[in-house]
Amino acid sequence: MRIHGTKLVAGPGGRLADFFVVVGDDLTAHHMPRAALKFTSKADGGALVITKAEHVETKTFTFKGALTKTQDAKLNVRTVLAKDTRWALPKRGLTYHP
Repeated sequence: MRIHGTKLVAGPGGRLADFFVVVGDDLTAHHMPRAALKFTSKADGGALVITKAEHVETKTFTFKGALTKTQDAKLNVRTVLAKDTRWALPKRGLTYHP
């Protein structure tokens, strides 16, 4: 996990249950692949720590999640994860992985 001093910063990925919540830090763990497809339990699913503003941009945030769940329902976990990664890397790669 990438930590700056004692503060968790945007960028690390890992198992959702391994991240901790800090109220007011403007960060959230974005499930990859999305938890609604139930490839794993919510706690064991992969996640990427992003800012809350970036989370709003995701294709699975709030009402958009129902649409993408329907669109991706018949896809396998590898394909869904690839779609999520293609969203995350071009926009965030330089920010999080210099």
